[in-house]
Amino acid sequence: MENNIKNIVEEILNANVLNLLEMNEWSDKDKIVYLKKITDMITNRTIIIIIEKLTSEEVEEFKKLMDVNEENGWKYLNTKVPNIKEIAAAEAAMAQIEIQKDVELYKKVLNEKNNQELTNIG
Repeated sequence: MENNIKNIVEEILNANVLNLLEMNEWSDKDKIVYLKKITDMITNRTIIIIIEKLTSEEVEEFKKLMDVNEENGWKYLNTKVPNIKEIAAAEAAMAQIEIQKDVELYKKVLNEKNNQELTNIG
């Protein structure tokens, strides 16, 4: 189903994370592997939030539907939690902020290491 959480997260991430991580020089295989890991993480976070909004009966119904036909499971979930897109988008945005902080820290550490090496040479 087009509206499942992974698709929503992938749409958001594909454009933003590639640029954020400056992945232009990464191999296509590495990009796919890394984006899949991020997508899975955000999808799991989103599902946890959504499941917390459902009753235990609704969770069981969702599981049953997913076992039989994923599309019906996602349709059911969308009727119970109509703001799935917004939840997924918020989780993706939070992940992007975390990634940006990690990238900035990595660059800072790398810069300090390079400066230290230059100091040691001179």
